[in-house]
Amino acid sequence: MKKKNAEMTAKNLKFISQLFLEKNNVSEHKLARFSLDIYFPDDKIAFEYDGPDHYDKVANHERDLRKNELCLKEKIKLVRWPYYFQLTKDVAKYIFKKNFSENKYQKAIQTVYGSSKESEILAPGLHGSPFTPANFTSLGIKRFINDLKSAPISLTSQVIYSFHLYEKKIEEKYGKNFLWLLYPEDNQLFNDFMKNKINPEHLNYNFINRKYLSKN
Repeated sequence: MKKKNAEMTAKNLKFISQLFLEKNNVSEHKLARFSLDIYFPDDKIAFEYDGPDHYDKVANHERDLRKNELCLKEKIKLVRWPYYFQLTKDVAKYIFKKNFSENKYQKAIQTVYGSSKESEILAPGLHGSPFTPANFTSLGIKRFINDLKSAPISLTSQVIYSFHLYEKKIEEKYGKNFLWLLYPEDNQLFNDFMKNKINPEHLNYNFINRKYLSKN
């Protein structure tokens, strides 16, 4: 049964990392004053789910940089999963690379989203979360842009499209003068990112704010 608007979480990341790596020996790994919550000691691979506080809190930027440096020092591969990512096939191949397989992918989306159809899963981007780029620090915005530069190109279209739909939601609820709830003001880097062209071929997913299009 399809789970309505189900999405990736830290708990789901632990499940799918075990599934794709075919490993159950997950442990918490102490790293100086930090810890890695999803760690595969035999492979020296760690996964971190980066929630909104990794983008909107200055203290957390310092923590993440230190953790990155410590992982490099200990030769641990640290894989970060931004909170606006979803498990599209492009993302699964990007994150898990040689460990990806169609069978694993089908099991993963069935468990996380309750559907075996990729087109039915929630699209990457923001759909209803109040943790929008308007809340990001300047470093958080740079991190967000760099996340997407490194990710498959399909995510740029998906994220920007989700923002355009979010605009419609805000306009209906508050009016056109409230887009500052979504977008950072006077940030050229973010403005330049939003100029990227959307590829319609990358939009075959569940964008829950599409319902607002029919009202305009």
